[in-house]
Amino acid sequence: MYFGPLTFKEIFKAKPWGGRGLARFAGKRLPPNIPIGESWEVSDHPHGMSVVSDGPVAGKTLAELTSDHARAIIGRKPRDGRFPLLIKTIHARDQLSVQVHPDDRLAAAMKLGDSGKTEAWYFLHASPRAYVVAGLKAKRDIARLDDLARTGRIAERLRIRPVSTGEALLCRAGVVHGNGPGAVFLEVQQNSNATFRLYDWDRVGLDGKARELHVAEAVRAVGNEARTLERQRPRALRGMGFPAERLVTCDKFVMDRWRLRSAVEREKPKRFEILYVVRGSGQLSDGRWPERILKKGRVVLVPACVGAYAVRASRPLTIIRMAEAD
Repeated sequence: MYFGPLTFKEIFKAKPWGGRGLARFAGKRLPPNIPIGESWEVSDHPHGMSVVSDGPVAGKTLAELTSDHARAIIGRKPRDGRFPLLIKTIHARDQLSVQVHPDDRLAAAMKLGDSGKTEAWYFLHASPRAYVVAGLKAKRDIARLDDLARTGRIAERLRIRPVSTGEALLCRAGVVHGNGPGAVFLEVQQNSNATFRLYDWDRVGLDGKARELHVAEAVRAVGNEARTLERQRPRALRGMGFPAERLVTCDKFVMDRWRLRSAVEREKPKRFEILYVVRGSGQLSDGRWPERILKKGRVVLVPACVGAYAVRASRPLTIIRMAEAD
């Protein structure tokens, strides 16, 4: 069966550290009077399931499409039966919790029902005060991480790194991390919600209660390595017909940035790719399904069965492309 490019309804998540930034910097129509921290754009997960917004299969969930037509959508049968990546846009009006994610091996050993979680971020907007937590200041902090987290002294031992608009960072499983205030970013990650919260700045949740910490689990996920966030050197992609560069690569996914000013036709391998429009406008067409409008904040899943498609830029387009590792 053939499926053309797909768009989904956003899944908005209220968070105590959220705000209204996804409206201004990611083109979202947010529900009123709620601090929105996350918009799940492409998700096949029990904590948020994407539903096709329009077209020939409107109303179908990503889980249904993946289960019944895995080769057409993904290009292969997934090991756990789920779509392999999860895409979000996030507004950190306030600082997020300090946290860590397990890798695949630990997630399986702990029987979490999820894979591990490596993720990468592309900053759509970063205010002058925006920063990320990029690990611990010294390797010796690992041995006393449990005590640091439980007493709150971990705040003094965090490595803080400023970020800027247009920057991309890779956060591998096992890295102590967090995002500071004043940032809106796109996130690509393994399809997992396995998160261990080390420290939450003595903050309460939307229900007025302190949010749960997972200190023992986080210490186990960190292990003995002093990991940090990675900013990889962008690498030019040749033969694309337009300026393109690889921003992030790891064994789970890749993240590229495209800049298009006119009409281009793209032949793609038999694997899916997800396109996020950072700025500009235009149209995307595979010649068989209804044309997709491209505008700021629009996310399009191009299934594996689509062999080629055309993009026409009405205004210069900047697109982030995400896919499984080559």
